[in-house]
Amino acid sequence: MAYEFATKPAWWNKVISCGPIVEQATHLASLSLLFGGAARLKSVRTHTVEHSDAPGKLSKLGFDEEATVVPESRIPRYTSAVWKYKAGAVGSLTHVVGLHGNTYDTEFEVICDGTTFRLVDMYTSTPRLFIRQSDQSSEGASLSLSPARASPSLRSSTFE
Repeated sequence: MAYEFATKPAWWNKVISCGPIVEQATHLASLSLLFGGAARLKSVRTHTVEHSDAPGKLSKLGFDEEATVVPESRIPRYTSAVWKYKAGAVGSLTHVVGLHGNTYDTEFEVICDGTTFRLVDMYTSTPRLFIRQSDQSSEGASLSLSPARASPSLRSSTFE
């Protein structure tokens, strides 16, 4: 996430906003159901980098976090999760508060036997889906998921 202009202290306080995974990445977890089906919840494993960890130090906060959010309520700077789907595929999600400016970098990946799906740039007007199959040495051409280019039925059912 590009954090420089995220200046509302409530967003940085996980007691108020529940943190970026609940606030933002929940939508990606829901989207993952379309790729892999139901997840085996007991298989979920996560790792975080907290504000107090060396890589969790941010240089361009647009507000005074020290004065407005108590340390135990500060959001993680990095969260990764991996899980197994009941159908056998593996899903992963990474959320990082680390970019400057206002451009987001998002990616969602599902790996299953013979195929990998990677959805990128979901916060833009032109998200793309890359698909790689076992017989390919690299990812195939991306599929643009732009609402403007979608058929009327896809546009109305998927993007609105």
